[in-house]
Amino acid sequence: MPRDLSRIVLLRDLGLASEKGEAEIIRWLRTRPHDECLALIRCVPLDFVQSLTNWVEAAHGPRPLPELIVPKIPEDLPPSLRDGVSRFQARITGRYKQLIAKGHSRSSDYLSRPLFTAIRMARFFAHRGLTQWDALRKRDLVAYLEAYPGGKRGGFPAFIKFLEDNRPFKETRGRPVGNRPGGRKHVVPPSVLPPKQVDEILNQVRAESGDAAFLAAWLVGKMGMTLNAAFKLTLDRFSLNDDGRLAIRPARLWVAIPKSTAETWLRVLEQAIPNWTDLPEEKRSHWAPLPILLCDPETFATKVLKRQSRILRASAIYAAMLKGRLDRVTIHQTMGVSMPTIAKMEVLFSIDLHRKLDPDIVAARNARIRGDTND
Repeated sequence: MPRDLSRIVLLRDLGLASEKGEAEIIRWLRTRPHDECLALIRCVPLDFVQSLTNWVEAAHGPRPLPELIVPKIPEDLPPSLRDGVSRFQARITGRYKQLIAKGHSRSSDYLSRPLFTAIRMARFFAHRGLTQWDALRKRDLVAYLEAYPGGKRGGFPAFIKFLEDNRPFKETRGRPVGNRPGGRKHVVPPSVLPPKQVDEILNQVRAESGDAAFLAAWLVGKMGMTLNAAFKLTLDRFSLNDDGRLAIRPARLWVAIPKSTAETWLRVLEQAIPNWTDLPEEKRSHWAPLPILLCDPETFATKVLKRQSRILRASAIYAAMLKGRLDRVTIHQTMGVSMPTIAKMEVLFSIDLHRKLDPDIVAARNARIRGDTND
């Protein structure tokens, strides 16, 4: 049975079981393989995930966690360096337990990657004669990065931040240096693609992966949604008016979908949830069409979008600003973009978007510069 059809059948059977109560849902889940139940969790709307997760655990037991790979901290390190690495390990382990308790999942090397970096740094600095982390200077970090050109990847930033947060004699008076005049951090805007190139990528996705994949990429590359948010988009955020125009609510405001794309949306929505317009309003929030027809967001980002989801989203925001939609509140409420991200995008423009002069003042200034007036 094709994957899309099997998911539709599973969701249908889950809906039939839910009409008979929680006990029937658990009984039905016991008849399905555990992996199939876990895949089913990725297909349901966000509001339903926690309930379904609890029922799957009641039917099959808790979700098996990957066995963490924990590197051994060398015994021959100086005591202070070893103690710093041990405290860093405790910090990451605590963070891992918090994520698991909230229902997230992490790979088996979640702990080993940053801890391996910390151990390597401790060995390097011990070889240079350092015996405690408080004595670490920027020249030592430069020497480390020269010895390991790829050292900035992995757990390097997290470990450096951990060391900075745990310096016992760090300066805490006054305002942070980063907020003082002349000490502000350089804002690096995200990379963007021209609209024509975005269209080429979307057309390629449609040709290789079909209409449903195209629409998921369209939500990212044209509407500025994150890929996870696009997959969680439920039926209650689509509206079909009396004139047959389809509208969508990516964030807080409704946006009319272009007619060419609306036809594809109507076809895909009907394929995912037949007769979706007949569903009561309160039930529409429980159905997300894209997870029914597509793989999970992580696989989609890798295999279909080829790890370009972030640059596609940034390109959508940039294209909207190029068309004159420069108001931060409008972009935030239409696309759901955070204010810090909008501020980064504004660096791409050569003018200050929020300090525009009156055109008459600019014309008078230019006339004075050219010498056209003696006033």
